[in-house]
Amino acid sequence: MKKALYFVLLICVIAVSLPAEVKFTFTEFGKPTTFAMDKDNIYIGEKTNVFIFNRKDGKLIKKFGKAGSGPGEFQEFLSFGILRINADTENLLISTIDKLSFFTKSGDFIKEHKIPLRTGGTKIFLPLKNGYVCTENEINNDTRQIDMVVAVYDKDLKKVKNLTRTKLNQVGGKTEILSTSAQITTFGDSIYFTETKNLLLDVYNATGTKLRSYTMKTKPIPFTQKDEDKIWEYFKNHPLMKNAIDQLKANMAFPKEYPAIRSIHADSKWLYVASYQEEKKKNAVHIFDIKGPFKKTCWVTMDNENLMEPIPFVFENGKFYQLVENVDDETWELHVQDLGI
Repeated sequence: MKKALYFVLLICVIAVSLPAEVKFTFTEFGKPTTFAMDKDNIYIGEKTNVFIFNRKDGKLIKKFGKAGSGPGEFQEFLSFGILRINADTENLLISTIDKLSFFTKSGDFIKEHKIPLRTGGTKIFLPLKNGYVCTENEINNDTRQIDMVVAVYDKDLKKVKNLTRTKLNQVGGKTEILSTSAQITTFGDSIYFTETKNLLLDVYNATGTKLRSYTMKTKPIPFTQKDEDKIWEYFKNHPLMKNAIDQLKANMAFPKEYPAIRSIHADSKWLYVASYQEEKKKNAVHIFDIKGPFKKTCWVTMDNENLMEPIPFVFENGKFYQLVENVDDETWELHVQDLGI
């Protein structure tokens, strides 16, 4: 039975702000782009390298990966190589622009699936028990319409079913910053998906049947001139983008408001809905029981300086983990904040 769960998430709801602690300090990488954990290890991606650290003492176990197209190698694109590391299954799943790679949890190469490069955009795969769910952009050659598609794939990466299709923009039209940042996560055989511009978060099972929806009412957050200036500053300093500012201005648009949802995360007990709502340099995270009921809102210290390349973070077992740069010491720290649930 389809169920709709309605919650009003206002500042006046139960809100908790707890301090963060520094768990580990890392010197091995310069700018992380993705980050994952399991019960034993911490996995951090930087361009085409993966670092495995022991979760008990923070010591480096192994570094692997390099630029290239061969087995165990990763293509670099616009300063990104490794787009996502997933450690939720018995093996590591690493998504890059042209393939999905499988490694053991100790960093040994197992296999890879090549993914043909498409003008519509990169595919990002997340695991289910017997397959995957994927987000990608598709272009209709007749109408030149770009759609964002969420689809279920089998274990051999053959498409089984499209779950959702959302119109984005026309080829050649302006692309709105943050508008295509649909968020998706999985846990077990459940798929959690939101289009971020609206206030609806849907839950599907592995066969593509919608189980329930979360509808959340939040206060709109204006996208200000200061926010625009931050993004232009990013492009002006980007080694590949700084010479294309005029082209970016002609093809890019800014939203009037931030998306309702920044990212979603799930574990065995909780669904974490991170937002752009900010007060006193902390962001609101709305927490639900994994089966539906709203629990509370917590406030966490989240990096908001770079919307185009945000510092990666993880929610797990009632805690918030984020990599934070210590500029003075030229190191990175793993900060942990207990959410009190």
